[in-house]
Amino acid sequence: MDAIELLIEDHRTVKDLFGRFDRSVRSQTLRRLADQIVRELSVHAAIEEAKLYPIVRKELDGGEFLYTKSREEHQQMDVILADLDEGLEEAHTPAFAAHIASLRREVERHVEEEERRIFPLLRRAISETRLDRLGMELKRAKAVAPTRPRRHQSEVRMVTEKRSSEADKGRDLVKGD
Repeated sequence: MDAIELLIEDHRTVKDLFGRFDRSVRSQTLRRLADQIVRELSVHAAIEEAKLYPIVRKELDGGEFLYTKSREEHQQMDVILADLDEGLEEAHTPAFAAHIASLRREVERHVEEEERRIFPLLRRAISETRLDRLGMELKRAKAVAPTRPRRHQSEVRMVTEKRSSEADKGRDLVKGD
């Protein structure tokens, strides 16, 4: 699976989670789905920032602009993700649902930009072999990526930073997820 296919698969997974959240009514199910959304998006953002965006920045015409814009979008989503992560026990409330809806809008805009603009440019700019290799790198990066948002993240996330990843995964285990 090449990098673009892997990232599009992530987008579909998150879209499905949002849909399931919208259809759910049980508090426990809502909390579990919200937690999955936070985890999926945190991992996805981390691997994009560490592995994909540096290539976008370097290889694409207008790459610096696309890099900066995508990073800013991730930072906006990180704020919402951190709020959701801190309030998972309130997943059954209208206020939490409004936060989920806000996040969903941000994610949909971001996905649209990536799938309609960035990914086609990337596919034309780099070889299929390189996309395949990047897909393998992204898959490996997912295994060690932080599963929680970083509200005050500096420059580029360090996907290989084991402490964040291990602490996040430990928290996930304690929560029973």
